[in-house]
Amino acid sequence: ICMPKNIVILCSMDTKGEEGRFLKDKIAANGFHPVIVDIGIGREPSILPDISAETVARAGKGDICRIRVSRDTATAMSTMIRGACKLLLDMLEKDELGGLLAFGGASNTTTATSIMKQIPFGIPKLMLSTTAAMPAYAAEYFGTKDITMMHCVVDILGLNDLTRPVLEMAAGGICGMVKASSGAVTLSTD
Repeated sequence: ICMPKNIVILCSMDTKGEEGRFLKDKIAANGFHPVIVDIGIGREPSILPDISAETVARAGKGDICRIRVSRDTATAMSTMIRGACKLLLDMLEKDELGGLLAFGGASNTTTATSIMKQIPFGIPKLMLSTTAAMPAYAAEYFGTKDITMMHCVVDILGLNDLTRPVLEMAAGGICGMVKASSGAVTLSTD
């Protein structure tokens, strides 16, 4: 029996835990194995992730306690991006990474797409963003990488009649992309 690969949900669990859990449930209902990776730099999450912010920070050569009291968000986010990339590339090396899903506004989109850019071509990457319709940001968010952007239309501030269907579509989208994917592609320079 072939186990489904992980679909990683990059989530700031300090502010988006309820939404992250909703996505996890929807992905699991589609027969995939969802893994929430907490990339948040704020307070402790109320809903526990599968991979904690502490683990991500440590992988990025940082300390989540210091990050949480620091006012240097640029350094904090660089540490979390570095740590998440290391963890995801380790997962990929073990053939355990099927795809990536993230959601949020400008800050989460910048952080998540910075991580996604480090994952090889062919691994599905879906960013549900409230800023996807702003063309000025497109080059910064994905440049020449194979990141799919989905416009959220509404702010993701809890679960309600507007956010639930959008999050459900994003979960279905990444599941479909992973099902259709043959995995990472090695590009030849010849």
